[in-house]
Amino acid sequence: MEINIIPLRWGASGYYWYFAPSLSNSAGVALAIKKMNPDLKVEKVEHVDSRLLVADIKIKCNPYKLIVVYVPNVLYQRNDFLANVKAYVDPGKTILMGDFNAALDNLDWISGLVNSSMPKFHHLLEFAMCEEP
Repeated sequence: MEINIIPLRWGASGYYWYFAPSLSNSAGVALAIKKMNPDLKVEKVEHVDSRLLVADIKIKCNPYKLIVVYVPNVLYQRNDFLANVKAYVDPGKTILMGDFNAALDNLDWISGLVNSSMPKFHHLLEFAMCEEP
């Protein structure tokens, strides 16, 4: 679903605010873009769900995809979520940010189990990155 700018008065009126609100007591992501940045233009913002916000932006007329995530901390949900996020990634043109609820080391433990979602997480990061020319 496409969303519009929601004006707020949090003492941060110099920003455009975009939200993917929570449908329960957890999740929800937000994006704040400073209004006085002439090199950055927001083309479109899509509220995919309460954990995923996707924005098409231009920086100095170059197109990029900005993806804001709040990754579930439950392993089976995390893997499905990351597979869904990958569909929005444009390799070499994506800025991926948010709360990944993950560490980058397989030695980290979740509920007493080795964190098996790390290979998919690393693959997503590699997919989103590009090599320097």
